Amino acid sequence: MDEAHNDSVLAHASGQIEYLKTEGRREIQRSLEHEREVARQEEINRRVLGVFLGMINGFAAGMASTQASTVRGTVHTDEGCLSDFQCSFGMRCMKPAMNLRGTCMKQVNEYGVQQWVGPRTDGGMGLGKGQCDVAHPCSIGFSCENTLCVKH
Repeated sequence: MDEAHNDSVLAHASGQIEYLKTEGRREIQRSLEHEREVARQEEINRRVLGVFLGMINGFAAGMASTQASTVRGTVHTDEGCLSDFQCSFGMRCMKPAMNLRGTCMKQVNEYGVQQWVGPRTDGGMGLGKGQCDVAHPCSIGFSCENTLCVKH
């Protein structure tokens, strides 16, 4: 009878050991999954922060421009651009008529107040259309320079 009892206890202990091994593996797996999720979330946070820093830096660069002049809805720097996507946040690539290269400019309204706009759906790619000519003058307070309306 003692031998039967010992076998029963041994079987029970073996079952408990297997249960603990299985639970230990599950706990390790849960811990690894949690670590992966934390790492994934940290990477997402880093990317979002990078986007915001880029926007802030672009805004600061636009505000700090020393060679700025105002163009119909814009203050511009002397950087050349091919599309809106090469310009800082809040700026657009404005091209004189029939030109592929333009200037990144801040869009302003007729009073010179900046209008926060994103890139156009086509990104402003292709030849420039200009904003003005002899037949289509600019609004009061703006002059037509190289087919772009520029604030005085």
